[in-house]
Amino acid sequence: MLFRVYRYTTITTISMLVLLAYIFTFDIELFEMLVDASQRMEAYELDELLIPAFLISLALAFDIYRRNKHIKLQNEKLKIYRSMTHASHHILNNFLNQMQLFHLEAERSPYFDPNMLALYDKVSKSAAMQIQKLSELESITSERILEFIKNTES
Repeated sequence: MLFRVYRYTTITTISMLVLLAYIFTFDIELFEMLVDASQRMEAYELDELLIPAFLISLALAFDIYRRNKHIKLQNEKLKIYRSMTHASHHILNNFLNQMQLFHLEAERSPYFDPNMLALYDKVSKSAAMQIQKLSELESITSERILEFIKNTES
């Protein structure tokens, strides 16, 4: 659990401990190597690029992190939408199937208007079609869903 929450901190800590063990084992002067490399770069004036490169890398890492977080949030919203649509689809289909009993009784009754049965069939088929189309929406935004609803009302 702790590794999941502090994954990068744990990986970095372990890496640094391994690096320290390597440095002490082979008596390496890491800081002096860094200073020497900096002095060699001074002749080409490349040392001035280190800080901007570091800051740009840091900003890029932050942007990538934010983008990944946004994508995960969108994927979670999509899963919730699909689950809600599936549940609504299931409930409404059960309702439409149960309404078939009323339809059968209305067909048997000599007093029931056949035009009303035809209207019932039309409304049931339309509702089933709209439910199916709603569950197949590709772009899932509140604006797109409202647009879909407006288009199906007419």
